[in-house]
Amino acid sequence: MMMFIPLVKIYKNDNEFRSKIQFNHEQYIGEETFFCIGGLSNLNNQIKLKNGQTISTHLHLKSIPALAGISHPQLFEQEEPNHGAMVTIVTFQASDRDLVMARQSSFEEELRTVIAEGQEHHVFLDDIDGIWFGGVEKNTKGSLNLSSQKWSL
Repeated sequence: MMMFIPLVKIYKNDNEFRSKIQFNHEQYIGEETFFCIGGLSNLNNQIKLKNGQTISTHLHLKSIPALAGISHPQLFEQEEPNHGAMVTIVTFQASDRDLVMARQSSFEEELRTVIAEGQEHHVFLDDIDGIWFGGVEKNTKGSLNLSSQKWSL
């Protein structure tokens, strides 16, 4: 979860004020969860769509519409590469988890459907391997383990 905390001196910096910021943030954002998408190229890559527009891969991911039953108009709330840029972490509402996870099996095809022919190398690290999904688990020693699942289409 990402949170805005003002650091300018005009703001109070006491526990009560921080609690209020946290409360307002949670009311606005809600309960988020996430998974990782591996196999995507640099999110800043510009890609051409079939409709002739050129956008970044990041904006392409951000603009994917949600299906009926999902609480927000877009599928994901945030999309960012992890620190090592090995995977892209996408967040969504925890209440939508089942609907979002069910969409994983068709997600790569959805990405491919709107990009212009020949643009695959701007979106995917390997056009043949495509993307995979995974989660992150923290073990008792504090290390992060990435679990993955590759969908075959």
